[in-house]
Amino acid sequence: MTAPAGEARLALKARLAAHGLWLCAARLRLLALKAGFDLNQPRVPAGDPAGGQWTSGDDALSAAMTRRLFVPRVQRLAGARRTGAVARNIFPKPQPNWPKGCIPLAQSADGDGVDWNKPTVHTNRETTPQDEQKFVDGHGSDAQDLAQALKRGSNAQEFLTLSSIEAHWGVADAATNANNFFGVHNISSGPFPNQIGTYLASGHDGVVGTMYPCWLSPNDAPGGRKPVAVFPKDTGYMDSGSIAVGRLENLGGDYSNPATFFTNIHKSGWAIGTPLAAYVNLLMGRYRHLSGY
Repeated sequence: MTAPAGEARLALKARLAAHGLWLCAARLRLLALKAGFDLNQPRVPAGDPAGGQWTSGDDALSAAMTRRLFVPRVQRLAGARRTGAVARNIFPKPQPNWPKGCIPLAQSADGDGVDWNKPTVHTNRETTPQDEQKFVDGHGSDAQDLAQALKRGSNAQEFLTLSSIEAHWGVADAATNANNFFGVHNISSGPFPNQIGTYLASGHDGVVGTMYPCWLSPNDAPGGRKPVAVFPKDTGYMDSGSIAVGRLENLGGDYSNPATFFTNIHKSGWAIGTPLAAYVNLLMGRYRHLSGY
């Protein structure tokens, strides 16, 4: 059953608020670095009896910060209706095969639709017109909600264009395995709002990647691979898209012009290794292609 439009808007507002808090934390981290504070000297989080004191227990601190700062998540409305109960947050138990630095991330007790033991094969097949139509039909309303949240003249077609490139019309492994439709990679300052794990793609067709129910810093990713943020299955498009909304809100601009939208997306870290003009031209071509739907 599809959630009512009012509930969907409230859920999106909650995601955006969580992303705003994450951005504030990132800014504070940058200011601390500029001021010369040693971020390797951890403090016990506020709310604990020893809150504010220095501690050498890095692992304990990381777990405590995960519980207090990154646990709050948008309740999945469909799951709440199905179980008739409020979802509880649980933490997976760290496993010996996890890479160094993997911090467990909370998941809801009724599950997030992710099978952590499922083989995650890297796919890079050619798409068909049927794939494209399915993608537009399946995510058009979510893209409209993202545009309404961003405002500034933005439209659903811009979000569909960006996600169709980043998710390869929904058949890329980041979309099929990690429910990540906007190419959101892990960053060094911590997990994103609603992120429930990390996916390490193999980078080779037909070769299995690895899923972890934890947050993994890019510096700790084995083999130099880029860790991709994993989001819940039911809300992955909105969760990953809300991060793009937050970045675009931060930069500002008139997004009724798609070239401005795509230029700011590049400035926000998308396709950072690609020249700006080439990336914008690629997106503008897809934008015109989507006008046919």
